[in-house]
Amino acid sequence: MTTAPWFPAKSGPRARAVGLTKRPGRYPRATRILLGATSIAIALCLTALPVLGSAISPRAGLALSANFLQGIPVGSSGWAPGAPALRETSNASPLAITSFQANPSSVVVSTVTFLNVTAIGGTPPYTYWFSLLPPGCASLNRSSLGCLPTAVQHYTIAVRVNDSVGAWAEANTTLVVTSGYGAAPLVVSFQALPATVAVFHTTHLIVNATSRSSTPSASLTYSFLGLPPGCPSFNQTDLVCIPTAAGSFHLRVFVTDGFADLSFALATLNVTPAPSTASTSPVFPSGTWYLPVMLVLLLAVAIGIVIFLRRGARRPPGSIPAIPPAPPAAPGEPSTDSR
Repeated sequence: MTTAPWFPAKSGPRARAVGLTKRPGRYPRATRILLGATSIAIALCLTALPVLGSAISPRAGLALSANFLQGIPVGSSGWAPGAPALRETSNASPLAITSFQANPSSVVVSTVTFLNVTAIGGTPPYTYWFSLLPPGCASLNRSSLGCLPTAVQHYTIAVRVNDSVGAWAEANTTLVVTSGYGAAPLVVSFQALPATVAVFHTTHLIVNATSRSSTPSASLTYSFLGLPPGCPSFNQTDLVCIPTAAGSFHLRVFVTDGFADLSFALATLNVTPAPSTASTSPVFPSGTWYLPVMLVLLLAVAIGIVIFLRRGARRPPGSIPAIPPAPPAAPGEPSTDSR
């Protein structure tokens, strides 16, 4: 059994095989290659095969780290006992996947998420292949894949990136698909401000609620019951109310999420009658002395009307009042008597 010392590569920096062993009629079991300052772990499990005279080389070297797997093609020359162990094909940096994630990584079923992958090194252009996708998602040759999962599950999705010379890298990420169901909405507060108001005056019915399901809190719906006359219900968190009738009203609000789960809360609104004003009722002097005075005045006016009518009734119809004779003229003055 022999150990291979330093050996020259056809191009690039010198490489050293550490722990490279050779047996007659067998290939090496494990080799660790130091290439410059980069360490590449190569694991080869080969069965005993006879040497057929022509060199047989492995398809690629493997480097495994966390969730990322790299494939680095070797040269076209073979690797057999007595032949060079490995040859570089280019001076380009190895192909690597620097990022692969679902955005968002947790979605409700039938909601879109994007699978984004970033690769560097190798020889562009790259090709992309996604696997282990949830139902409703299909692989396409693109670095950002839109996915609309249709089944609830925790998924581990894989991607493989190949460059133009056959190098490849793989990575995986997780995607959580939920049903979106949760507890009914939580009504934090519900009140009328002000809680006591006069008829035809404004009050505000304010409700504060949060969602406990996948429905956003901003998408909750609201309905009000028990409102006083003049206050219609609308789907809003600040309802303006102008009551037109007095009374004590027990208000209810129902808050519903996108799954028809609902909660309700209660509040009280007191509406008082409108106060008396100059525009709605006449103003009289204080006390009761004005009543006799008013009666006397009305009686005097009535008597005057009666007397006037009676005098007019005594005159014969068509009569003309007599004209009194003119006084005699003074000496030297002309007479004014036309008769």
